[in-house]
Amino acid sequence: MKPLRARSVVGVLGPILILTACSSGGSTGTASTPSSSPRAVVSTGLKDLATGNYRDLCKYLVLSPGQQCSTGSPGTFTVKGYSLGESSVQGDRALVVVRADQACIFNTSCTSNQDPRAGLPHGSVTFDQAWQAATSGQSFYTAAVERINGKWMIVALLKKA
Repeated sequence: MKPLRARSVVGVLGPILILTACSSGGSTGTASTPSSSPRAVVSTGLKDLATGNYRDLCKYLVLSPGQQCSTGSPGTFTVKGYSLGESSVQGDRALVVVRADQACIFNTSCTSNQDPRAGLPHGSVTFDQAWQAATSGQSFYTAAVERINGKWMIVALLKKA
């Protein structure tokens, strides 16, 4: 049996911002075209998250059957000086490190990361263990993405347990 991959709750900022209802109305954004790489979808997701463009962000989040994506309020999340660190790909799953001078939830609980390998497999930590940490919110700066029907989709992005 495969380990639980946190599909029942899409983690974007963990319990603070859980996306649970999204209309698929006429918005056109970068999310409507398939992402060719894990880094591309994480970069676009970060941009949408940081600018409060949650409607487009909803288009490339992995949701459970019947789960919907609700838009959050701009200002819920702020990020300053962000870029991507290293990544690790195993089959149709990938982990991508987010580097940031500052990431805040409701302008409190601010943290930073400049380690380009934070949360990636290393030493005795396997890819599956790193994936579990990212999808459960134990590794805030490690984004988890999965390729579904040839398109990279976000499973967890800046998720906090």
